[in-house]
Amino acid sequence: NKSVLHELAFNDSEKSVRRAALEQLNDVALFWQASKKDSAEEIQKLSLKKVSEWLIENNGDKSKSVEKEEFIKNCPNQKLIADLIFQLPTNELTQAALTRLNKQDLYIEAIVNSKLSESAAVEYLKQIDDKNLLKKLSKRLTGQTLETVTAKLTFIEQQSVRLSGLDKKAKLVLAQLKALKDQADFEILNKDREKLVQQWSVLSEDFPLLDSHESADYISKYDSIIASVESKIAGLSAEFKAEIEKKEQTAQLAEKQAKQYEQLHNELLSLESTIVTRINSAESEKQLTEDLTANTTVEFTTEFTKEFDQLLEKINASELPNDKSTHLRDLLVKTRTDIASLPEKQLTLTKLTDLVEQLLQVAIPKDLVELKDVSPKYKSIRAEWKSLTYKFDTPQEIKTKFNSADKTISDAIKLLEKDQGRKFASFKRKHAELDQLINDGRFKEAFGLFKKLQFWLEELNDYQIKQVSNAWQDTLEKVNDLQDLQLELAIPKKQELLKEIEQLANAPLAEPTEQAHRVKMLRSNWLSLGRFDTEQDAAFNEQFNELSEKAFSTCRDFYREMEEEREQALKAKEIILQQLETMAEKLSHDAVASWKEIETLFNKLTKLWFETGLIEKSKVAEVNQRYQTATKKIKDKIYNQHNENKAAKEALIEKSKKIAATEDSLKVKSDQLKKLQSDWKSIGYAGRKYDNVLWNDFRSVNNSVFDSLKTQQSSDREQSQTAKSDIEQFFDSVTAALKDVSVMAELKTLETQLNNVSFDRSVLQKRDIEALQKKKSSLAEKLNLAASELLAKQANKQFEDLFAAVESLAKGKSSDLSTLKSAWSTALNNNNKLDRHKLTIMLEITNEMENQEADESLRRQVQMEMMTAKLEQGAQFHTDDLLEQWLSAGIIEQSDLPLLERIKPIFV
Repeated sequence: NKSVLHELAFNDSEKSVRRAALEQLNDVALFWQASKKDSAEEIQKLSLKKVSEWLIENNGDKSKSVEKEEFIKNCPNQKLIADLIFQLPTNELTQAALTRLNKQDLYIEAIVNSKLSESAAVEYLKQIDDKNLLKKLSKRLTGQTLETVTAKLTFIEQQSVRLSGLDKKAKLVLAQLKALKDQADFEILNKDREKLVQQWSVLSEDFPLLDSHESADYISKYDSIIASVESKIAGLSAEFKAEIEKKEQTAQLAEKQAKQYEQLHNELLSLESTIVTRINSAESEKQLTEDLTANTTVEFTTEFTKEFDQLLEKINASELPNDKSTHLRDLLVKTRTDIASLPEKQLTLTKLTDLVEQLLQVAIPKDLVELKDVSPKYKSIRAEWKSLTYKFDTPQEIKTKFNSADKTISDAIKLLEKDQGRKFASFKRKHAELDQLINDGRFKEAFGLFKKLQFWLEELNDYQIKQVSNAWQDTLEKVNDLQDLQLELAIPKKQELLKEIEQLANAPLAEPTEQAHRVKMLRSNWLSLGRFDTEQDAAFNEQFNELSEKAFSTCRDFYREMEEEREQALKAKEIILQQLETMAEKLSHDAVASWKEIETLFNKLTKLWFETGLIEKSKVAEVNQRYQTATKKIKDKIYNQHNENKAAKEALIEKSKKIAATEDSLKVKSDQLKKLQSDWKSIGYAGRKYDNVLWNDFRSVNNSVFDSLKTQQSSDREQSQTAKSDIEQFFDSVTAALKDVSVMAELKTLETQLNNVSFDRSVLQKRDIEALQKKKSSLAEKLNLAASELLAKQANKQFEDLFAAVESLAKGKSSDLSTLKSAWSTALNNNNKLDRHKLTIMLEITNEMENQEADESLRRQVQMEMMTAKLEQGAQFHTDDLLEQWLSAGIIEQSDLPLLERIKPIFV
């Protein structure tokens, strides 16, 4: 009777009755209610155990799995779910439990220990954002989960870089906007405002990546600053418009005056040009002189006077400023005055034009030899030009042409004359040196200097040659005598050198560089012997040149390879230079995300630079200059960054000293110092000179706190270990006693002792408490298992006694029924008129036992009856109820023993 059992399970005053009723009902929903509502701790634990067994049971029933999943989703007892989460039979239930608890450490344990399918693990990994945690996980995962973690880490790194740059750029733009409030120039203010607003618009697209409070703070500051800037622009706008209008008016007036000036000046030039054209229309100088004498001059002057007066009236009536109008009047008066002297002036003009043409025909001297021919003619033209331009102003066009041609020739002549002067002074100095070399017997040096002086002598002018001619004639006689002597001495030496060069040509040395050096040395020695105008010396020279070329041919490939290596080295250095110059350019404009990467790259590039081979000498200066310029810019930036990092690290050292000096606990101090250590790592390098020194200072302050904390922790650890050892010894004694338990009372005693064990958190450390709690839970499970085993043994014993009594009764023997359960003894004494054979089949159907072939038809009938009763009457068929009905189905007879054998396996 379920309603009675339900009443007993939840309302009876005796806990043993409530427990028995619950076990009889054996319904997980009722066990769950009892675990929450029953006043007895024993029943609560039993009920939770039953619920736990139901959850971890793997019977393959999909409907039960759905019930379990629903239960897990709504279960308020999170500890129960947490204890069983990795014992649940299916991945679906494990995932439901993980979702219910929503704890990251459980997600990680499930992923690492492969408690989830790979697809589910990937989904949970997407919810983890802790960078350090993901790095640890990457070392323990494989396959798709590892790919997911790697992708997540890459995304976090990218986000970090973007955020660090975003923060700096946002602050910079706000600072620049704020500075605009002090700008008084409307154009600059408006232009800079548009530029910064555009930059802010681009930055704000990434604001969702920031913390909501931080992004809101940036937006609020921007709105405030931009409002004040807009207000400033509005105030300056009216002034700017007025100033623009004023400038436009001034510009219009200036443009008008410029046009007037240009027009009047052109009219004056046109008038002057008309006069000049009129003069030039004369066919000859004689005709010009006749036309412009006496009365003709008067008429000519009168004709142009009218035009002059009209032009003067225009100038006076114009709106030109005083300086411009005065200038035009002066030009007009000057032009008018010059008309009186037109005949003489025109004749002079004709001669001046002719002089310009003559000057243009003068060749520009390229050397001192040409200078001898050009200089007299040039000086004659200049003297005549000077005499003609003394009385009259030369027209600008003619003067410009003459000055242009004159400057070109004059500059060339001055340079050559200056060089000629130096050569003359050098010639006299070296001539004296030549005489001294001859007197000292240094003939080889004397011959070389003599040849040089021969060339210099040809470049001197006639006056200079005349000054040194006598001394030079004496020197010629001395040199001729020496050359005869040199020829006698040089022939044997040249023959010896020919043998040496022939040997090198026919048997080259193994080392190309040594071969080339030897050839150069022999050629140098050969040249030092001089050259002579004899057939024998010419033959010697030709033979030596042929042998030298043959000896040096073996070195050409070697030098060609060296040249190719230099070209490759130059290309490599060009690539390095481009990277260095790009880096320098970016550092001068862009924000730096990672100075460590910049320094690493810079060090690599400089190392590569010095490891790259030699290049062509002509390129060394240019390439080195580019290298020095680029590296200096980069070094300056890095140096400034090192100084900033140095200041930041010094500030952290001061903070750490203040923390170490406080009265806070060592644990609090160590946590604060760890935070500073994290800040230290994020600062960056402070330079080779200071970084290690600063780190040692910072570490010494940290170590003083950490060493004290370590000493304290060591002491606490020893106390915790001692307390833990005592409790573990007790657990070991309970485990040993459990082996000898044979009755439930002894088991209850051990359970009570175990429940009374408590953990002193003031002595025990967290990890020791966790370890002890785990052992305690494990020991409690062993006690529960032992209890279950004892109960099972007792139940089996009761069934064995029951079936023994039934067999005795069937055989007509007496049996003591008082030792049986009251329900069974009552049933044996009753007669419910039911069919024991049918009840046997019902028990078999209920417990899913195999069918007997003889009962196949009857089994289908019974099965149909049971199904009809369930559907129409809501009947429930329980094994214990059916057993009692089987026992009360009339007197037990010998014929019932086969039926008894069929139901025994159900209970025993």
